[in-house]
Amino acid sequence: MSRPPDLVQGTLDLLILKILALETASWQRLSDAISLVVALRET
Repeated sequence: MSRPPDLVQGTLDLLILKILALETASWQRLSDAISLVVALRET
């Protein structure tokens, strides 16, 4: 089952903004969030 592109993009945007909102945000957490969204797109 594919997800609508807007949902995937919106999810990625939200994850990035939430991570960047944290003062302890790190590039690894951002990378993990992107990897999660990519994995969701592939299912």
